[in-house]
Amino acid sequence: MSSGLTTYDASHLDVAMRGGWPLATMDADLIRAAGEVGVTVV
Repeated sequence: MSSGLTTYDASHLDVAMRGGWPLATMDADLIRAAGEVGVTVV
């Protein structure tokens, strides 16, 4: 999957996915990608 995220943002998303934690962000691309993989954004 090509998310268009920076490596930095993709790393944060990966940690949230693996830990089952919500992600705090205001970045539109990161919010979209988190929704695609089922990560809650706060």
